[in-house]
Parts: sequence; C-alpha cells; structure tokens
Amino acid sequence: MPRFFALLCGLLAATPASAITLGANAIVNGDAETGDLTGWTHDGIVATTSLTPTVPFGAYSFTSATGAITESMSQIIDLSGLAASIDAGNLAWEFSAQLQDRRVSTAIDDVQLSLRFLDGVGGFIGHMQFNDPENAVDQFNWNYVSGASFAPSSTRAVEVLVHFSRSAGASTDAYADEMSLVFRDISAVPLPGGLVLLGSALLGAGVVGRRQRG
Repeated sequence: MPRFFALLCGLLAATPASAITLGANAIVNGDAETGDLTGWTHDGIVATTSLTPTVPFGAYSFTSATGAITESMSQIIDLSGLAASIDAGNLAWEFSAQLQDRRVSTAIDDVQLSLRFLDGVGGFIGHMQFNDPENAVDQFNWNYVSGASFAPSSTRAVEVLVHFSRSAGASTDAYADEMSLVFRDISAVPLPGGLVLLGSALLGAGVVGRRQRG
C-alpha cells in the first residue's frame, strides 16, 4: 500500500487531468520500441532486440533475461480527470498484449500481466490478470491476450504490472510486447461491437484470447 500511495500521489501532483487521451493507447512504451524501459518503473527488466527471439511486430520486446529469478516492471496511469465518467459507470477499457512463456522439460519461464485498479489514495479496488495460454513444451510462440470491461467506481488510477519469473536456469526466457490499454467514455462515444456485453463482472479474472505466431 505505501508504494502505491507514494507513486500515485507523485503522479497526480505532476500530471494534469488530461494525462490520457480517450481512444488512444494510454501505456507509455508498451511495445518496447524505444529500445529501453522509458515509461516504466522496473528492477532489472530489459528491452531485447528482435533476434532473441524473433519479434514479428517491431524491433524490441521486454524480458527479464539473466536478471533475478523474479523481476517486474510497472507504470501507473492517472485517471483522476475522468472521475465523473468512472463513477457513473461510463469509462470502458480495452486491453491487449503479446506474451511468450518458455517451457523446456520441467523448467518454466513465465510472464504474467495484471491491471490493478486503485482509488484516490492508492487503495486496491480490483484487478485483471493475463497469462500466456500456451502450455506445450518446446513451443515458443507469441500468443495474443486481451480483455475489456469498465473501470470500477472510485477508480482514480490503473497500475500496469508485468511480472517475470523462472523455475530453473540462469535466464528468464519469457517475453512481453505490444501492450495497449485504451479508454473510452461510452456516454460520448459508441462502444466497439461486443464490448457492452462483457460488463463489469469481468473484473478480477483475466479474459484471454489466443493467436499463435512463430
């Protein structure tokens, strides 16, 4: 709680109410294409080139590489300027990303992504979690994950948290890329087809789609 409170207070003090643009990706450097960790708070994550592994949608992706057994990166998105829309139940969001786990024999290199909804003092309201759905050994594919719902009442910020871990070995060969989080005020803009059917009941459990890319 203290970490979230300090980060959120610092962000709200430095960022105007127009911190995000509705209809545009609110995540800074969600595709790693700066070649570094611009926009993220992290403890050792790196942006790797497309050679390790091949990235079919850009030159870089995020990985923990030879860092600690568990590492993470995060950024907090200020939604305080949209409080009225949120509390009226009108702020819809859509999230997507490309993830890749690695499973070799009994070793597992894992990447897990969460959206954490926070109130005005950094208190936890709810979350959605996303994992690579690939479970087969020796299948190193990029898999598309996505979810959509509404920001719960009293939300004033969202933390995007990416966690990497490994069960054995010297490096974590799991990857994340193409992260996108788009917000829309449904009182002003019609929803994309199907989003209204998802509703706020999805909060707390990830919604996962899959598209393999070798």
